[in-house]
Amino acid sequence: MGFPQFLRLVLSSREVKVVSTFAAALFAAVYLLAVGIVFQLPYELPPSIPTPSADVVFDGPFGQVPWLTVYLSNRWVLSINPEALTSLAVLTALIWMNTAAAAYVSRYGACKPVKNIHVSWMAAVPALFSFFSCCGSGLVFSLLLASGASLSMLSFLQDYGRIFTALSALLLTLNLYMVSRRMSTGKQAAAVLRS
Repeated sequence: MGFPQFLRLVLSSREVKVVSTFAAALFAAVYLLAVGIVFQLPYELPPSIPTPSADVVFDGPFGQVPWLTVYLSNRWVLSINPEALTSLAVLTALIWMNTAAAAYVSRYGACKPVKNIHVSWMAAVPALFSFFSCCGSGLVFSLLLASGASLSMLSFLQDYGRIFTALSALLLTLNLYMVSRRMSTGKQAAAVLRS
């Protein structure tokens, strides 16, 4: 069974679609706050800046522009660039597909579930340590700073944030491949036993 057939099979159930969509939306919301795409300003905006309003910056390095800043209120800001948007979209899609596969396997017993299924959910954790230069200090950054992490350690995390994002994407993709392969093997074994 190829990957497109695998996805069609997994997404054939309405229940699986609902669960996976909810999980992906929840991940996206947590990710937006964790990496600082949406953050609270440490000060109030001056009255001269109307809210809600948006500002687009076109001057900067490749991948960082255009940089969109939306002032949601006088304290809350959404700040995103192409790199952050791509990471958010790819990781959310992978979480959606992984959740759909896990829900399908759990619901329909398509194959023997992996005993360490929680490991697959842990694949998204490294991405939470990504910090994007467009964004303010995210929740994870703030928690690490409050816990006594040195600024040099946090700058290390910022320098290697792209690696953490790529690691999460790779782990989520491998998990999806393993579930797909296991389902394919399980279906082949069931077909042999029936004949």
